[in-house]
Amino acid sequence: MSQQISLKGAEQRAFRITYNDGLWDIFLGCYFLMFVIAPYLSTSLGDFWSSAVFLPFWALVYLAIWLIRKYAVTPRIGTVKFGHVRKAKLAKFTIVMLVVNVLALILGFVAALNFGSVPGQMFSIIFGMLLLMGFSLAAYFLDFNRLYIYGLLVSL
Repeated sequence: MSQQISLKGAEQRAFRITYNDGLWDIFLGCYFLMFVIAPYLSTSLGDFWSSAVFLPFWALVYLAIWLIRKYAVTPRIGTVKFGHVRKAKLAKFTIVMLVVNVLALILGFVAALNFGSVPGQMFSIIFGMLLLMGFSLAAYFLDFNRLYIYGLLVSL
């Protein structure tokens, strides 16, 4: 019994397989780890340096993921060149995520300037909603359904 697979379906499967290697899960776990450890470092290093300390850690994580993907994952599953529709969707994703990040940056500046006048819970709610929106948009554009759950967990 032979099944007919459309070109669009095959491309979607190939694109989803890109994220089934577990490396994105490790990357997001390291990202969440920063939110757990940084508040404990904040008392001794200050708010900025408690986050800046993680830059070398991020460089090592990124290097490790890149090396694993290049030398272990890609030789096993191969590479694929995606079509025009998928590339256009990724371009839209890049623009949308740029807008979300610029909004987060602007809200961060507003929060820094009005530090005492706005309740701290409001900043937490806005930050959580931005993270939920970012993760949901990424899940939609990348066809990576686990990001919906990650966004919900992080925003809570």
